[in-house]
Amino acid sequence: MKKFGLITLMICLSLILLGVGIYYFTTKPAAKTFYLNAYDENSYMIFHKLSNVLKKEGVNAIVSDRDHFQSGKFNIYASENEDDLPQVLDKNAINFLWVPKVKQDTPEPLRPFDVIVVRSAASFSHLKAINVRTAYIPEAFDVTSKKSNNPKSKLMFYGDNDKGFSLSLYLAGPTDLKIDVFGKGFEGFWGYDEIMKEPVKEENFREYALALADQSEEDIRDELINTQIIKIIENGGVPYVRYNQGVYRIFGDYLPMYHSETEFLPLIKKLLAHPEKVRSYRDKIREIAKDWDTRSQAKKFIELFEVMEKKMIAKN
Repeated sequence: MKKFGLITLMICLSLILLGVGIYYFTTKPAAKTFYLNAYDENSYMIFHKLSNVLKKEGVNAIVSDRDHFQSGKFNIYASENEDDLPQVLDKNAINFLWVPKVKQDTPEPLRPFDVIVVRSAASFSHLKAINVRTAYIPEAFDVTSKKSNNPKSKLMFYGDNDKGFSLSLYLAGPTDLKIDVFGKGFEGFWGYDEIMKEPVKEENFREYALALADQSEEDIRDELINTQIIKIIENGGVPYVRYNQGVYRIFGDYLPMYHSETEFLPLIKKLLAHPEKVRSYRDKIREIAKDWDTRSQAKKFIELFEVMEKKMIAKN
């Protein structure tokens, strides 16, 4: 009888545990779904990378192009052009707009969106000044796993000559600097022997002491970080560029920048004369960049949606 009672007790306990397990798994909150609506090709590419990371963070992510927008409770609309913005599908949902920059002095075109997310630090300050709810999520730096060995004491230039003028190469032209040029359109503009015949490879950025790159006047004005600088950093290089407050906000004094034409040559020669200093910059840039990767973007968006969801609940 005692044995029979013990078996009965064990069966009852097993059924209770089974019931608790079923309750837990069936009542577990469903994962949030973010609808990522890309208004152009570049936004579509950014969203695909972001969606993969969001899924690793436990969030469903659905990417749509401009002809197939979808909407749910949480939506991010992205456009590269602030003058051509997508239309919100559901104004009662939580809708974010993600754009590089915003220059409008009136917030009216931005009203359909709950939060304006910008990659421009200057636009972030501007939007706050005109009382628009905003957030700053700059470009992602997804650094490679490989580190630099012993870079040669030489310079590289990375970028295409699509505007017919390169400030970096113009400033380096009258000097005795030796530069390997990785880019298109430099035939007849730069020394033939220094124009690399093969496209740039990931390891090239780690093989040179410094990597020169150009920025547009708009990049510097809007405090945006262009794709050339991003690729140099992601692949373990040390950019040497004209001063950009947006770059400085993230990397501080660890990323070497010149403020004027007269400072270009003395600073670069000083850096080349102290390779140990450049090595320390390389390590620090790599370390800082890891805090600004696609995962950090994903976590920031999750946090923003949680904040806005609480605000909407409180409002209702």
